[in-house]
Amino acid sequence: MLGLITAIPASVRRFDTDADTAARHYGTPPAMLDDLTRRGLPCAGAEGARRYDPFDLSNLALHLGLPSIQRLAMRTWARALQLAASHRIDAATVKVLPIGADSATADPLEVLHVPIAEHARYAEGPVKALLDAWAGYRFFMLPEACRWDVGFIEQHRVCECGGASKRMLQQAHEQGLDARQCFGLLLAAPFSTGHYWTEFRIDGEWVAFDPLLLDMLHAACRLDPAAWPAHRSNGAVLHRLCVIDRYDAHGAPVLDRYVDEPYVSQPLVIMDGQALAVSLPTAFGTPRPAGDEAPSPLHAPAGAPSIGA
Repeated sequence: MLGLITAIPASVRRFDTDADTAARHYGTPPAMLDDLTRRGLPCAGAEGARRYDPFDLSNLALHLGLPSIQRLAMRTWARALQLAASHRIDAATVKVLPIGADSATADPLEVLHVPIAEHARYAEGPVKALLDAWAGYRFFMLPEACRWDVGFIEQHRVCECGGASKRMLQQAHEQGLDARQCFGLLLAAPFSTGHYWTEFRIDGEWVAFDPLLLDMLHAACRLDPAAWPAHRSNGAVLHRLCVIDRYDAHGAPVLDRYVDEPYVSQPLVIMDGQALAVSLPTAFGTPRPAGDEAPSPLHAPAGAPSIGA
């Protein structure tokens, strides 16, 4: 694990997390952190005042099974899949703020209503083979300088959702498969989050697949791999906002039709009184009656400037 962590260039590290925060947010006991430091975990500062990179701490917490805030969030992702598959939910309501709104004064929040319809879809043939090959990759939180670098991803076989979906799209095109990279919401209660994934055209329909996410949930959240193999679609809990068709000079996807952030995160106050930035407050339930849907505030007017992710 430390070998993978130290593969990240030193120049992109941000040493801003002290040992107390590492224990509270990432579940890293002081004795373990000291041991990891002696074994080569990058840090800055003298003993007693050391600071660590949050990406390093996040990856250690995930792969060492520590009780981090991140792991708690991931459990809600697994739960959403299970609820959708058992048809115990059929819609999500997501609280959002219109583009340009002030989170301190906007009241009430607008609500995006997203129907959820789970129909088990499994990839076959070449698409299944491509998805199964992703068992050799590991989910890793990466700084922006590495996140979109497919060379880095291939060399070290680590990536997060954005880089994974970008690389998978390249692999699909290399094999002559019809695919696209998408950005949108990973629906979960109590909070949804922004997410990237890959869709393949199967029998005339675009079907989402996310093997890196599923493999991570197998390991970190005990999602049943027999019920949720890597070649099963998790599209029921994905709400597409846009399709990626180009990248900026740094290799990051350009999200069309957005001005600034398409939504504003709401803060979550944890036990020590610190507010953490989290994604969109979400509740599962039933759809609104047909014809009663409000227009989505997540879409900017046509022709609006684009931004890089």
